[in-house]
Amino acid sequence: MEWWFSHDGFMARTTCGRDFTPALVAVSVISNLIIFLCYIGIPAVMVLLFRVFARRGQLPSMDAISVLCLLGFIVSCGLTHAMDALMFVLPVYRVTAAVLALCAVFSLTSLGWFSYRLANEVNRGDRA
Repeated sequence: MEWWFSHDGFMARTTCGRDFTPALVAVSVISNLIIFLCYIGIPAVMVLLFRVFARRGQLPSMDAISVLCLLGFIVSCGLTHAMDALMFVLPVYRVTAAVLALCAVFSLTSLGWFSYRLANEVNRGDRA
């Protein structure tokens, strides 16, 4: 188990190059953390949303905004993985940081949209 977490023979990304500015590191780290939290939050909100519909005996519908949010989230997250793979042969850290920031925007937008949908459905059920 110790081998998996050992960093012997590896350098932290910030020590690999001389052009790692605090802004570049901040965009990369903050974007990754936002994406991580949204990876947890989006499914949790969607499960709650599906439970609201299930309690009513309804099937949840996917409106155009929901589909666009999910498509943007999935495609942009996939791009971050492609960029990370590319980093082993072509260290384009600035482009990668921009892709991470774009993914963070799609992630927060999706989480916000599905949270909004959940709140609307819960409030609609309370009024019924």
